[in-house]
Amino acid sequence: PVSHVHAAARGRGSHLPSVQRIPRTPVCMTALSLVGRLTQASNATFLAREESDGSLWVYKPVAGEAPLWDFPQGTLSRREVATYQLSERWGFGVVLETRWVEGPLGPGSAQTWIEGQPTDKVEVLAPDDVDESWLPVVMGEDEAGEPVVLVHRDDARLRQICLFDLLINNSD
Repeated sequence: PVSHVHAAARGRGSHLPSVQRIPRTPVCMTALSLVGRLTQASNATFLAREESDGSLWVYKPVAGEAPLWDFPQGTLSRREVATYQLSERWGFGVVLETRWVEGPLGPGSAQTWIEGQPTDKVEVLAPDDVDESWLPVVMGEDEAGEPVVLVHRDDARLRQICLFDLLINNSD
């Protein structure tokens, strides 16, 4: 845990910043109401609205987490909140605001919802369309069984996200 890292670092004279602990009791948003369910997610994932200001959030209740073989059960929401806190603390700023909340289906995480914008940084292409301006990530098949390649541009922002993922041991 973080406390062990800090204790070991203090013993070596290092100056690590303190990390805000995730509260055991969820922060209560004024009124978080469900708007819909994101059905493609592997866990129970909902679009929710904060009634006081109308903001939209991706809400993941602990009760809806699917067990994973490589993580303790019921920890996804807390790991998502911790990831946001580390991104902010380390100056990466690559994770949307994520809170530990008491939602309509119990405690869990709530992450700011943003409307996506088209980008020229990531694409799914036919193998013959991949040129030197793209970096291949993974090959697959489309709905018709045709081969496709997930590619991305060599972009500083994507490199920053990749570095952050490595540092936090992201398993996605």
